[in-house]
Amino acid sequence: MDDLEIMELIAQGDERGMPELQKRYGALVRYVAAPILGSGAAVSDCVSEVYLRVLEKFRSLTRSAAVSARGSRPSRETRL
Repeated sequence: MDDLEIMELIAQGDERGMPELQKRYGALVRYVAAPILGSGAAVSDCVSEVYLRVLEKFRSLTRSAAVSARGSRPSRETRL
């Protein structure tokens, strides 16, 4: 599964999206966090926080896109 497919799953609220994201990027996130935080619970907490923030940001972006797609018309200055 590629990144676009994972993003589509998350956008659709499909519960398979986040586990796929974690499977694809979990090792990388741990690799970055471990030298900074050591090992154990601090790294696990950091990884969980990263995924939580990714999900929050993704949801805010998809909400923004939905609002834009509903027909916000460009201002006169934008059209010129």
